[in-house]
Amino acid sequence: MSPLHSGNTLRYVTNGAVGKNGACGANGQFGGYRGQDGAQGEHGQNARELNVALSTNNAGVLIKGNGTSLQLSLFDRKTSIFLEARGGDAGHGGNGGDGGKGLTGKKGRNANRFLWGENGGQGGTGGNGGNGARGGDGGNGGKVTLTVAPSQTDLLMLTNIPDVRGGTQGRGGKGGDGGLGGDGGKGGESCWYPDTEIYTDSSGQTQSRITLRFNPGGFDGPCGLRGRVGRNAPDGRCGNSGSFHIAVGNNRYTGPYDLSVTDSTLLAKKPGGNGFFEPGKEVSVDLSVTNTGDMPTPNKQPIRMSMVNNKWVSFNPRSVFNLPCAIPPGQEVHPQNRLEFTINRPQTIPTGEPLHETGVANFSATVGRVERQFSKVATEQIRFPVRYPADIDTIEGSKSISRDEEALLSVKVNNISPKALGLQGSQQRLLNLHFTADTADTADTADTADTADTNNGQTRSADVTFYSRDGVPFSGNQGLTKSINELPPHGQDRLSGSITFSNPAQHLYTKVTLFAELELGRLDCPTDPQLVEVVQRRVFQVQLAEGYQYNPDADFLLVTNANTSLPEWNQWEALAERLGLTFATWNSSLNNGISLFHELQSRETEGHPAVETDTAPLPATGVHADTGVTLVDHFKDKTIVFLNNDDTCVKSLPPCDLFRSANSGVRSYIVGPEEVREELFYPEKDLAANLSGRARKTLVENYIRTMRSSEDRLIKAAKKQAKKLRNKWPEKRFTVVYNYEDLPLPRNSLPIIGTYGLKKHQIGTLTSVLSPTKHMITNLSKQPDESDRSDYVLHPSNVYGLLKSLPLQKKIQLVQNNITEDREALKKTILSDLVDEHKAFRRLKWAGGIGKSALKKRLTCLQQVVDASYPEPGSKELIQEILIEFRAFSARVLREKWYRPRYRQLVKVIHKMIDSFKQKEDIDPAHWLENYQAKKQRFAKIHRWELWRQYQDSDVFPIHQNGHNDPNPVINFNELQHPYDTVSRVAENSHYFRDQGERLRALEALENGNSNDNNR
Repeated sequence: MSPLHSGNTLRYVTNGAVGKNGACGANGQFGGYRGQDGAQGEHGQNARELNVALSTNNAGVLIKGNGTSLQLSLFDRKTSIFLEARGGDAGHGGNGGDGGKGLTGKKGRNANRFLWGENGGQGGTGGNGGNGARGGDGGNGGKVTLTVAPSQTDLLMLTNIPDVRGGTQGRGGKGGDGGLGGDGGKGGESCWYPDTEIYTDSSGQTQSRITLRFNPGGFDGPCGLRGRVGRNAPDGRCGNSGSFHIAVGNNRYTGPYDLSVTDSTLLAKKPGGNGFFEPGKEVSVDLSVTNTGDMPTPNKQPIRMSMVNNKWVSFNPRSVFNLPCAIPPGQEVHPQNRLEFTINRPQTIPTGEPLHETGVANFSATVGRVERQFSKVATEQIRFPVRYPADIDTIEGSKSISRDEEALLSVKVNNISPKALGLQGSQQRLLNLHFTADTADTADTADTADTADTNNGQTRSADVTFYSRDGVPFSGNQGLTKSINELPPHGQDRLSGSITFSNPAQHLYTKVTLFAELELGRLDCPTDPQLVEVVQRRVFQVQLAEGYQYNPDADFLLVTNANTSLPEWNQWEALAERLGLTFATWNSSLNNGISLFHELQSRETEGHPAVETDTAPLPATGVHADTGVTLVDHFKDKTIVFLNNDDTCVKSLPPCDLFRSANSGVRSYIVGPEEVREELFYPEKDLAANLSGRARKTLVENYIRTMRSSEDRLIKAAKKQAKKLRNKWPEKRFTVVYNYEDLPLPRNSLPIIGTYGLKKHQIGTLTSVLSPTKHMITNLSKQPDESDRSDYVLHPSNVYGLLKSLPLQKKIQLVQNNITEDREALKKTILSDLVDEHKAFRRLKWAGGIGKSALKKRLTCLQQVVDASYPEPGSKELIQEILIEFRAFSARVLREKWYRPRYRQLVKVIHKMIDSFKQKEDIDPAHWLENYQAKKQRFAKIHRWELWRQYQDSDVFPIHQNGHNDPNPVINFNELQHPYDTVSRVAENSHYFRDQGERLRALEALENGNSNDNNR
């Protein structure tokens, strides 16, 4: 057979032919005939013998095989010869045919006047299934002989190990299924026949009468038996494998030679190292190679050992060496020469975590002349860790400071090697630590404010000043530097200092980017200061913030943090101006967190000089639990907006803070999808000391020994109490706290029936706490964009969320002043408040009747809207739109539950209150009626549930926290916390130092981990 020649590839294939599959047997015919047997699969044919001889002819390879002769290029790297002599696969045996269905049974005789009908006969037996046929046998593999001269065994690298496997066996056929039994014969039909009956009547006369009589027919006969299943045939046999021999002169081998790296060790090229494989280090490889083949390696052509270049390996070509020739099979060779490579340096400075990667060194063994590599050697590798002998930890310090404050900075360097570093260490290698400011944003402009705007809030290095540990100032371009003369093995050292913003015109909420850099002397010149390299860099940002300043006219408090950017701050200012609002700021990173009941401080104490830009002395606006003036006092009946994207914001609040502040009239608006802790929404354990509106109840139960515990009864009573409060006060919200205390009561304190009466137990107490409604604490779930967090501020969802969180009285003032640009958002939030109030009364079953006058007083939101005056034409027009739409809304939702008298009463009271507003404001009735009818027609086309959702925002909702949105949640007393169990770390003015002594004490506390600054 002629070989297949395609380009530089030659294929000799002498495979045996594949056997055909046997035919399946035919199914048996009706009447219970047997299915036919399947036909046997054909045997695969044996592969033919293959003899190929290789030799060289000038620059070519001469291949002779099976009477043909071809020549390929010897030096072409794509030249390849494939040999294959595989036995043919056998055919599968045929399946047996299914048996035929049996005959139908004989029909039974019909009934007559003398005999009953006979049953039908049984059906015939189904035919047996045919037997499966045996699978064919696979063909045997061929005999392959490859002949090559002793001096040209390198040509074997051009060939493959031939495939001489035997053919696979044929699968035996499956027996056919037995035929179904025949249907049973029909039973004989029944018979009605007349019969004359003679009888004597009452007068004694003989009479006759005709009576119909009945003989039943027979039943249908049973079905026949199913035929037997045919036998499954066995599989055929696999073909025997062929043989492969390599003839070299008078010797014959069963396979070619092959190499494998059986042992390898990495060694430092220069002695006295620190044991680390760091970038720039020269490494040598001591290895052992074994011939794992069946014949000796070439005796004329050399085999070169080398390595492959990659990310971390730069191989030294001068270290290439040749293995000995004619290595016998199974022999291990340990060359005296060693391969050498240099660990590459990283392309960029490792920023953040220290360099700690795994390098991989791959080997290469190449046969000369044919230039082919051993595949097994190419897959073997040696791994090694790549890291420097020293690293630096995360920078510790202050993330936010005001203009006259200092941000403390400290970074720790670690020697992780077993030898000392530094010029005076055992290795005599330079070791420097730097604090520098990022100079990438430096621009040739005199206006720093413009520079900050164009650089997205980044500060130039020239606008900051560094201070060393001793208080010596350095410019931002110089930074701080510490040369470490000796760092002992596994020792540590620090560089500490501080930084201030030196430009008084610097914008608030701009940031300076600081770098802590670790420098090491290069291995080839460790003491040359001009050739040091930065082996690690840590990044830290410090924000220019402002201290809290009390503003009695502020409508809300914006809680910022170190992650608040200058564009984000500008957007909040723009939003407040657009809505006609003013706000104050509390930076949680600057003040080490936030606590709404923390006593505010002033620098007018303890000798601190008064600074115009800092917190002014606070007026005595209120006292809470003898703790002085707090943020709750300043923002009672106002809103606090939390930018929840930092650990110093909502996460730093003490337990129960949001619950207590909401009970004091403070509304909370949390911006960001971060999870909020559950205990912030619960009352504190000390209910009697801090909360009002409680109704304590002692529950006394009969003590009965059952499988059900008494605590379950207490929980059941608590839920019953919560439901009762919900029905009585639908517009309010209570938290029912149960405290399980199984205490037996004295017998003489309770009436006892008989001598052995029921024993009484006090199983606990219930405390009903008046709680804030769910709309007192709202959340914007929209995820800000990572590239620019300011994109969410002016988003309609955030505008709605901010207005929604404001008290209704403030929204009415915005309508009266007529200065808000977002009239539609203001309209939607007022309508949302009215709809929420309407829903609270509408969805619940009131306990008892509520009179119209009482219901009018309890509709406080609507009462505030209609009682206010609106002198401006624009404000009157907007409030008319709101009331017209709300009246149409209440009329539309009434249609769904018109049969409930309380709903009709609620709508009547709402309409009466709105009509009184019309009369008070002297509104044109024709214009009102026209707009009202238009709204009613539009609402009539909208489903009730869809209408409810129109007055909400999909991204703004009350926070769902373990029952917080339940009408009246039930909580275990033991799950509550005390708000002062954890000490508040809030510390104002903690970054202001009066002298060098204060600065040193603060730096020592920072270095020892005892600093009050939780922004590290």
